[in-house]
Amino acid sequence: MTDEDASMRTGPGEWAVADDGDAEQPTLVRVRTDLNPASLQTRWPNRLAVVWRYPLEGPEGQRGLPSGAQQGTMAQLEDALTLGLESRGVGVLTSVATSSGQREWIWYCRPAAELNPAFNAALKGHPRYPLKLHMSPDPGWSDYERLRAAIQKGAA
Repeated sequence: MTDEDASMRTGPGEWAVADDGDAEQPTLVRVRTDLNPASLQTRWPNRLAVVWRYPLEGPEGQRGLPSGAQQGTMAQLEDALTLGLESRGVGVLTSVATSSGQREWIWYCRPAAELNPAFNAALKGHPRYPLKLHMSPDPGWSDYERLRAAIQKGAA
């Protein structure tokens, strides 16, 4: 499996994958395409960005991508959050972008009072990850719609 393949693994649902940038500094993006925002907006009105800045190591790092070991740890985080948030109906993962020493997962989710306990429970027993969380209202899922349209336009 190449580094790009591992970076673009997909969880449940249907996903589109795009490789932007150039060979030296790619931007890898995957976006979930099987969601209907109109039916989900009231359930998950908030956009949560989970950001992990990682040190650039080895040949992957020269291209701004995570090393194999970093990818493995990121996969553990993503799997735990996907299981913990989606199974509880607290949030849904909609996209993941990787570039220039940073991976960003975008979730649409319930308000913080419901999200926080589920987020913490999902990561119970895990090591402390170097994450920054940014939550903002996006009741129309406008950021998701823009990204999905851009990915689909690029794939057409």
